[in-house]
Amino acid sequence: MTRGDSAPILENNVMDIYAAFAKAAAERPEHPAVVYLGTTYRYVEVLQLADTFAAGLRAYGVEPGERVMLYIPNSIQWVVAWLGVLRAGAVSVPVTPAYTPSDLVQIAADSGARTIVCADTNFGYVVKAMRESPLERAIVTNATDLLPFAKRLFGFLFDVVPTGEVGGEAQHIAFRKLLALGRRAALPERKPSAEPEGGLAEILYTGGTTRRH
Repeated sequence: MTRGDSAPILENNVMDIYAAFAKAAAERPEHPAVVYLGTTYRYVEVLQLADTFAAGLRAYGVEPGERVMLYIPNSIQWVVAWLGVLRAGAVSVPVTPAYTPSDLVQIAADSGARTIVCADTNFGYVVKAMRESPLERAIVTNATDLLPFAKRLFGFLFDVVPTGEVGGEAQHIAFRKLLALGRRAALPERKPSAEPEGGLAEILYTGGTTRRH
């Protein structure tokens, strides 16, 4: 079961993204929602993780309407963070994990993002970007963070998990620690949208040959 009220909330008779996922989870809680590195995550599990992540975000200082950059590869963490950002009433700003510090600086300045979810393998880029951008907080994840303990242990024992050095001057918290923080915090009240005009959920930048234009 989820930690709080996940009932669909309608605005102009249109269901928001999080509520649509919550509705699917209510209708088929035990069905597979995500398969990641051989592990299947049921709808109810993903929703529970997203709720916990949302509570952790708010406890960590992220306010409704804030922009949160997602700078991680395709993974279960991406799905949880994306839904959690929406559940917290914030606005997701997904970017490719191939971006450089200068790209992060430009997008953070344009979007106003102060929080970024990143992989430990690109944390060094985040530290550099924080020196020249509005970014203040980093939530750092490892590829195995949400895998079962046995798989995490196997990966580290046999050195098959890519990792990056986490430290330096950036203010940061580990993904798993943010979830632990969320388990002790109250879920924010559900609202149809964080912003009065348009109900903005996501800012998605183009890339490739268009670059910054």
